[in-house]
Amino acid sequence: MQDVSLPVNAIHFGFMAATTLTIIASMQAVSVILVISLLVGPALTAYLLVKELHQMMATGALIGAIASITGVYISYYHNIPSGPAIVLVSSMLFLLALFFSPSGGILTRPNSLR
Repeated sequence: MQDVSLPVNAIHFGFMAATTLTIIASMQAVSVILVISLLVGPALTAYLLVKELHQMMATGALIGAIASITGVYISYYHNIPSGPAIVLVSSMLFLLALFFSPSGGILTRPNSLR
């Protein structure tokens, strides 16, 4: 068996550079609150729902897409700005996962608040 080593420092630098470029490009189009909400909200929600990294990445991307599309529809039909609507949908999805997550939900843990 051959020992395979990954260039961890180069991968870390690449992820940091990609995240920084994403934030800079996103701030040109949307507000700071929306950028932070779309970076943190889906990732935290996915972390509560699944524990494997590859599943977490796919779930986080799906949650971000659902929050964005739902927020835009809500903003269109209720005549409100789309940024805050997306942030609210993302926050509500996080709260649902926080309370009802199968593995770490506040209301579904065996010894929670009882």
